[in-house]
Amino acid sequence: MNYTFITKSLGSDRLKLNEPLSKYTYFKLGGPADLLYEARSVDELLSAVQSALLYKVPYLVIGGGSNLIVTDKGFRGLVIKNKTGNIQLKGFAGGVEKGKLDLKEAIIQADSGVPANQLIRYSLDQGLSGLEQFLGLPGTVGGAVYNKPRKLC
Repeated sequence: MNYTFITKSLGSDRLKLNEPLSKYTYFKLGGPADLLYEARSVDELLSAVQSALLYKVPYLVIGGGSNLIVTDKGFRGLVIKNKTGNIQLKGFAGGVEKGKLDLKEAIIQADSGVPANQLIRYSLDQGLSGLEQFLGLPGTVGGAVYNKPRKLC
């Protein structure tokens, strides 16, 4: 397969050729990807997917690799490693009762590439609770959102 156009689109300095996917999986298994690109922002992630679609290059988006097994043959196409990492406290609701802050709920926005443990630690650093039961589980926020509901069905 000719990757000239997608290489120009994403930048040859950011693409890794014939990259062993064993470096990116929890079980350290897997052959090479023809191309591997690490998306560090949501815009870069979208751009990589759009480029793959435009140039008809098969693509696979991966996160932390904890629920991923790759064959020794690897992947023919573009593997996009989701390294997006933005976390923001977007809002909260509550009030002041007896001179103390009474926080009822908070909204945290996290990119899908954020490691789940990083999000949990962030929430704890903000004085928020509720996610600590998941501390120690491997994977990313995106993987948790994608995989967990499917396992409950």
